[in-house]
Order: sequence, then C-alpha cells, then structure tokens
Amino acid sequence: MATITAEKTLAADIPALTALGMDPLPDPPPMMDMNQEPHNRTARSILSVRYADDPTVLVAGEGYLLSSRSYPRIALVPDCMVSFGVDAAAARDANGYVIDEVGKPPDFVLEVASPSTARRDYRDKPRLYEAMRVAENWRFDYTGGEYYNAPLAGEILSPNGLYVPIETREDAEGRIWGYSPALELRLYWDNGVLRFYDPLAGEFLLDHYEEREARLAAEAEVSRLRRLLNRLRGGE
Repeated sequence: MATITAEKTLAADIPALTALGMDPLPDPPPMMDMNQEPHNRTARSILSVRYADDPTVLVAGEGYLLSSRSYPRIALVPDCMVSFGVDAAAARDANGYVIDEVGKPPDFVLEVASPSTARRDYRDKPRLYEAMRVAENWRFDYTGGEYYNAPLAGEILSPNGLYVPIETREDAEGRIWGYSPALELRLYWDNGVLRFYDPLAGEFLLDHYEEREARLAAEAEVSRLRRLLNRLRGGE
C-alpha cells in the first residue's frame, strides 16, 4: 500500500507516457536547477570514464526509467544510473531504460539534491526504486543536508526485497563516505563535492576533464624527459 501511495504522489508531477510502442522514449522535462547539474554531470562523467571500455555497462542519467511500456504511468528520472551486464548501445538507442526490455533493473541510481525535488527524492523515490528492484539507491546533497536529511545516504536491496540503509562514516577531514557494493567504490561528500574512490587502487577517480588533463600532463612529462635524454646523449 505504501508503494501505491508513493506512485500516486509521484505521478502528478510526471507527464503521461502513452502510445510509446517500441520507439525511443521521449526526453524528460529539462532540468531547471543549475546548482544541481554540475554534480549530475560529474557523476556520469567519472563513471563513464571508469567503464568506457566495457560495452556491457550502461552509465546514463536524466532519462526515463520505467518497469514496462505497458504501464508507463510511473516513470522516474534518475540523475545517474548504472547497469551491468546489458547491451549498453541498445539501451542508449532507447533514450531511456525499460526494465522488462533490458532484462534487469539498474544496479545503481543516484539522486542529487534540488529544492524542487528533495522531499520526493528521499520520501517517495526509495519506495519506487525498491519496487523496481533497483539494487542500490543513493542520494547526494551538496549543501550538506539543507535539502535532504543527510549529506550522503544510500540503501541496498536486501534478500527479502526491501531496502536497508548503507552505513556512512565521517573521516578525520570531515568527509562523509559510504561504500557501494554494486560499483565496488566509495562515494564521498567532500565539502560539497561528489567524489568516487577506488579502495583497491587507493585513489579517487577522475572525470573526463581531469582524466584528459592528467593524460596531457603525463605526455608532456614524457616529452620533457625525452628531450633531456636527447640532450644528454648529444653531449656524450
């Protein structure tokens, strides 16, 4: 009964998706919160870099997520979504994620705080993601808790099909973090910045821009060392 109530609450704010057939899903309404958008793009950029070479991993966001086209009344719009073991290209062509067509629910979703969606994100959406059997649902509030009830929070689907909270901790530097079993990464609230940390590699992940800057810096250093080596050889 709780899930039905949540669906009715959410449905009032989402356009009806009708006569979809097998055509690509329509674009959701444009995002209006400019403070929220950089964090959304950062999450998708970082995770896209991590899984860039794997065609079976879909990293997406700001597109419709629904269980079935035959029941399109409820469609969620995760800010970031990751699904493993799927045909990522086909899912992108669909311009959204239909669970019964892809064959499985997403493994990870992330919502970023916005004043217009905050209450719905932590009150209604967890019950809907739970009903869709999304393995993990995370929330990030760049303000530190002004919009959500915590800077960083997550739930994981238990064997009985219900969400249980994921433990979060605060480190000595005041950063809040929790571990995502789905991604095998830590998510960090770092002074209002969303970061992902690989505990096996012992390093924070880079987004597209940071990865490019690091690559260019490494290439420049290699070129400098080659020039130095050539000068040393010329003086022999």
